[in-house]
Amino acid sequence: MARLPHAGGDGQRARGGPQIALAWRGRGGALDAPKGHCMKPLPCHRWAAIAMLSSVALSLGANGDEWGGVALHHVEFAKRLADEGVRYGPDFDDVVGDSVVACEPIDSKLTTLGKSQQGQINLFCEQLCMPWLKAWSADLEPCDQDPGPRWCRDFTLAGKHLGFGPYFQTLTAAIRDSTKSLERYNIMAVMADSLTKKVLRDYPHRDIDTWTAQAVDAYLERASGDDVLLIARQLAAASLGKRSAVAKRFRTYSRRSANLTAKQREELQGVAQTIGD
Repeated sequence: MARLPHAGGDGQRARGGPQIALAWRGRGGALDAPKGHCMKPLPCHRWAAIAMLSSVALSLGANGDEWGGVALHHVEFAKRLADEGVRYGPDFDDVVGDSVVACEPIDSKLTTLGKSQQGQINLFCEQLCMPWLKAWSADLEPCDQDPGPRWCRDFTLAGKHLGFGPYFQTLTAAIRDSTKSLERYNIMAVMADSLTKKVLRDYPHRDIDTWTAQAVDAYLERASGDDVLLIARQLAAASLGKRSAVAKRFRTYSRRSANLTAKQREELQGVAQTIGD
C-alpha cells in the first residue's frame, strides 16, 4: 500500500511538550515545513458531491472542519483513481514507489514515467498525502512550546483533544453516498491505510474501532465477496483492540451473506479472528 509519510517513532510515551510533539510528529510523518505546491482545480462534476460531504464535516464543529476537510481530499483522491479504473492498494506502490518524498514528487523520477502515472503520483501527493501532513503539523504546533498544553503530555488526552472522529464520519458518508463499486472500495481502502499509521496507534482503540465499524457497515451493504475479503485483509493490519466491533461485523457477514463462496466464508472468518485478536 502506498503509505502516508512517517519518520519513525518508537511507540513510547514522551514527557513534556516538545518531547511529545516529536513523538507525535514521528508518527504523523515528516512534518517539517512542506515545499510549496499548487492544488489543481477539481473537475466540475465533483462539486455537488463535495458540497454534500462538506455539510457533514461542518456539522461536526471546529475539529470537523479540519479532519472532515482532510477526509474530503481523501474522498476526491479515491474517486479520481476510480475514474481511471485504478484500485488503491498494494499495487499502487508500483506507481508511487520511490517517486515521492515528504508528499512531494521527485521530478527526476517523474520524467521516466508515462503521463497517466505522473498524474496519479501528483494526485497522491496533493489529495492524499499533503492534507494529512499539514493537518497533523497544525494540530501538533502547540506542543512545540515548553511546557505545552496538558494534552501534549498524555496520549489519551491528546486523542480526545484532537477529535479525529470527523475524518471517519466523512469517509463513511461518502461510502454510503457513492453508487460506484470501485469508488466505495477505494474510499474504504484509504481508511484502512490510514489506520495503519503510527500516529493512530495510541488513539483510544474503542473510538477507532467504533468509527471503523460504522464504515464497514456502510461498505458491506453493497460489496462483492472478493472486495470484502480484500478490505478485511487490509483492516487486519490495523490495531483495533480485542473484542473488535469490526471483527464482529465481518463474522456476522461471513455467516449471513449469500455473496460468499464456502471458501471465502472460511477465509473471512479467519481474517476476522486476526482483527479481533
